Amino acid sequence: MAGIPFVNEQNIMQRLLAPCGDMNSSRDDVRLDIGGLISRLLLFDTYVLDSTRLLEIPHMVNLFGLGGFLDLLASGALEVTSSLRGFGVADSTPPGVPSSHPGTHFVGLIRHSDPKIETNINVAESLKRLDLTKRDRSRLDNAVRHILREISPDGKGRLGKQLERDLLRASDEVRIAVATALRRRFNIETGINDFDLMFRLEGPTKAWGVPAELGLEMYHHGTNLGGLYHLDLQQVHDAIDDAIIAVGSMENRIQMMEDLQAIAGFTGEDLPIFTGKLGVLYKAVSPDRKEDSFRRVLDIAGMPVVPLGAKDIHVDVDKLIKLRQSVEHRDFMALLSKSDAMTDKEIQDAVASFGARMSTLIHGSKAQVFRFLLISAIGLIPTLETAVAGVALGAIDTFLLKRLIPYSGPAAFVNRQYPSLFDT
Repeated sequence: MAGIPFVNEQNIMQRLLAPCGDMNSSRDDVRLDIGGLISRLLLFDTYVLDSTRLLEIPHMVNLFGLGGFLDLLASGALEVTSSLRGFGVADSTPPGVPSSHPGTHFVGLIRHSDPKIETNINVAESLKRLDLTKRDRSRLDNAVRHILREISPDGKGRLGKQLERDLLRASDEVRIAVATALRRRFNIETGINDFDLMFRLEGPTKAWGVPAELGLEMYHHGTNLGGLYHLDLQQVHDAIDDAIIAVGSMENRIQMMEDLQAIAGFTGEDLPIFTGKLGVLYKAVSPDRKEDSFRRVLDIAGMPVVPLGAKDIHVDVDKLIKLRQSVEHRDFMALLSKSDAMTDKEIQDAVASFGARMSTLIHGSKAQVFRFLLISAIGLIPTLETAVAGVALGAIDTFLLKRLIPYSGPAAFVNRQYPSLFDT
């Protein structure tokens, strides 16, 4: 398995760590977020896919074609991590431990006992879903292993200690997590300082003969939540279990950012906990903010989001790689960086192309999944000097077009180059 490349502090902001889809209803496959995948490859120098057992790989091979996917991996634009690591709480008292009651939590770090075995299983299970020759399977196997990135199985020994500090201090992020759990489970709204909360560490469960490799710690909470909100002991216990897992997940996510030297996105439920830890700093570094801005620009330009799990779509990797290096991409990224301060009308003016303005007069629309591919032949011309729809432009016509509807890098990116990545 490849090691983690050196990444300096300047370009960590151009490396995104995030998943790209969700599990299907039967929990045996993922639904790939094609729109999210392409936007991240365009918005960041490197996208580190937080993979679910490498199940996204077959879908990406089908999307890009085998040759295109191999080219994408070789370009350095995509890396993958799929190691299992995260906090969990025991549903019941572990064997050998004296019976506990609601208010006692057994917390442990879940991880694979052998990361190399985990990797071998994930690669084999992922690739067997593809109908490949022996030679192609070997090529893909080697390429995938080359871009896999490891994380420290135990978080460099820091994760358990950090969660312990958070719980024993009943920190703001723990209180935010408790308030979030109360709202989600019981529709109870409460401020983080409206209730009493404390934790006591009873000690590692190995003292009662629980195997040390489980790494379980036993905490006991004290709170007045039951009396305040008329909840029974089990209801309070379950809400605090949720909060412990949420805070542990956040700490794990932050450790993954260090392991992989990348910024990470957070879900809507995680974000309040994270902002409780880092405050307004997150707003300045949020990768979600860049993606939200991208979606806003595409929405204003009339480009619908690619449906999650969409089928029969092909993306031209050669065009994608070239687009990442183009002047138009650079101009579009410059527009994106200031789009938060722009009105919808200002963005519309910035991305409107000649083709987009005239298409309704020339061709009308085509009813396809990707309506943003509906650009008239005029919109596809590389320069204004090219003949439009078979009619040659004279010098005065060209002058008017250049002055009144000048060439725009962002417009070319949005209206021509980005849509040209997709085949339906």
